[in-house]
Amino acid sequence: MKKKAKDYLDELPPARELRVAAESLVAQEMTRIDMGQSMCIPDNLRYRLDPPPQSKRSDVEAWTAAIDNAKAQLEHQATRVVNLELALKFAPAAWRARNAWAEAMIVQYEKEVERARTSVNALNVTRKLQQEAAAKEFGALEREWYATTAKCVAIESAILDLEAKLGAAK
Repeated sequence: MKKKAKDYLDELPPARELRVAAESLVAQEMTRIDMGQSMCIPDNLRYRLDPPPQSKRSDVEAWTAAIDNAKAQLEHQATRVVNLELALKFAPAAWRARNAWAEAMIVQYEKEVERARTSVNALNVTRKLQQEAAAKEFGALEREWYATTAKCVAIESAILDLEAKLGAAK
């Protein structure tokens, strides 16, 4: 680069000020950061499989809630296992298909770019040939103009000479 690193950003306009509504989540996060508070730790209590507390060990509803939580956790894990098995089975083929599609699109775009380049080059050649023909025609017209102008000057000079002779003869 010709510019020095410190001069590189001098030409750019200053960055726009970030304006967010006071009640937005972004404003709340910016306030939290400005105050130096750390991020909240995600609540992972719902992922735990705790039995009911000692005081509710004899409560059927507490045990029912704990069992429902365990079933939900089990279903979630089963779903994750199914998703992983599906990914192991189908993801490589899907990835290859996506890559093949992307490569085909690249080839198609490259062909389109090459057609555009060929078209632009043909247009440029045509224009160049037209300009060269026009230059020859302009040269011929310019020579003809100079010749006609020279004839006009010669005729006018002859007229002036004749008028001078005619005026001298009187």
